[in-house]
Amino acid sequence: MFASLATGLKDDIILMQPATHNICKPPLFLPPSIVSFLSAACKLQVASVKMCWSVLKSSIWAGNFAVHEKMKDLFKIHRHPHGLTRHTFYPPFKMCPNSTCDCTQKGLMLSKAEQHKVVYFGRSDVVQIADHYFVDYGVVRLWKAMMHASCTSATNCTHIYNIALANAESTQFPGTKWFSKDITMDHVWNTFIICTLLEDCCERHCLLDVSQTVNQNERFIKAMSDRNRRMRTYNQPLARRHFCAKCTRIYSHGDITNKLVSVIVVDGVVTAFVTSTLHALSNVQSKAESEALHTLWGKSHFRLHKHLECSRAIHRRLANVQVGDDDDGDDDDATQVIGEEEYDVKLGKKKRLRAQFTRNYTHCEELIVVPCGMIHARETMHNAEGVGSVAEFIRHVFRDPEMCSTHNDPFFQDIGLSIDVFHFECKHSKQDTFFQENCNPAAFPELKMDDGEWYFNSSACEQTNSWFGKFNPITRGMKPVKFDFFLDEMILCRNQEMLKKLERTGKKPSVWARMSSPGV
Repeated sequence: MFASLATGLKDDIILMQPATHNICKPPLFLPPSIVSFLSAACKLQVASVKMCWSVLKSSIWAGNFAVHEKMKDLFKIHRHPHGLTRHTFYPPFKMCPNSTCDCTQKGLMLSKAEQHKVVYFGRSDVVQIADHYFVDYGVVRLWKAMMHASCTSATNCTHIYNIALANAESTQFPGTKWFSKDITMDHVWNTFIICTLLEDCCERHCLLDVSQTVNQNERFIKAMSDRNRRMRTYNQPLARRHFCAKCTRIYSHGDITNKLVSVIVVDGVVTAFVTSTLHALSNVQSKAESEALHTLWGKSHFRLHKHLECSRAIHRRLANVQVGDDDDGDDDDATQVIGEEEYDVKLGKKKRLRAQFTRNYTHCEELIVVPCGMIHARETMHNAEGVGSVAEFIRHVFRDPEMCSTHNDPFFQDIGLSIDVFHFECKHSKQDTFFQENCNPAAFPELKMDDGEWYFNSSACEQTNSWFGKFNPITRGMKPVKFDFFLDEMILCRNQEMLKKLERTGKKPSVWARMSSPGV
């Protein structure tokens, strides 16, 4: 048993020797970790282990003993306390294989003479998500597919993996104090964030640079915020220059010849996150500063300082009080009235105060969807889904004149504003003359085919909302940065699948060649 175990640890023994040691000869003494492991596994005293090595080292080094499979149980029991394992990864050469190398002639082992910084732009098949936890990229794709296809939460991804894939009955990876076979929700979220950021950097050919000295929950905030800002600026990369046979047509009728018509549908869906009750704090930076200040005031330093100020104020008021003798009589009679003046004060209507004892959430998420199903952009409506906010959203998304095409606003000079068929028939009254005259979809002949049927799917946004709204239970407790990061990635995954579907069905998806907006 001793000889078999020592033979299996030959590489570990060489690793602890100095660079000048000749690997063809066994070392005189074993490293302390190897001695303690052999002592525990073979149930021998330390002196006995050293004695066995001095006698059998030549035979062990010559490879006269085989490593039996039954020895693997001893590794499982005694490997972790001594930092050893049954299977190890070592280079194929112990010394430089070049026969003309000076190190080979001198008998020196390989050593690292200098360091070189190397950047690897490829994507590994395995990703480290925590200490002692590595995830295969096939599992990463499975979790992301579950999230965007069936709106599965990270908690349910955890349960499904632990039930179906963790293989709890296996003893190959026994649970220890360093790691467990089961995963937690934090592992799923770490996987999602890390892999999404790595994919984003791989697409943009840049490095993912994150801090190594902060907590895990704050480590990727800056990188996530940068990606969110790029998404708000350039919108979804697969949809912003997209066109196909379902969302774009060449319209010719009467005097109109070869008119290019592209359609988008805008609608809101209730998917919210916790926000500030102050309407002025509508941007993420203000909300973050408000939250940081609230957290700061809850700490003991500020609370004790506030108590000290209150105590000093009370002492100052008491010091200003003049206490007279008991025989001085009533001071009320000595009060001197300097002057009186009457004012006619009109009491206005008191403003009714209303207290809010619940969380305040954003109003909705506004989506711009093209009739083929591609999601063009998303924006958070904090207080209301107002006409002005939606118009500003459209201006921002289609600020490039090549991207957009008769109202008082010059921006909408070549844009027809129509209500989709479903909302026009169900949500607007026939007595509403403004909508009947200006927003009736029947007034836009380019939306119809020759047989009178609608050419474009104006209900694309409603169909998308039925999918997008299922994320509301998942995102309600998220902070703004993670909220935007998660939904942007879900939309990106959906656009990827939708693009594949359009290619399969022969809709000829393509991109506008004239547009040259910067990449996301």
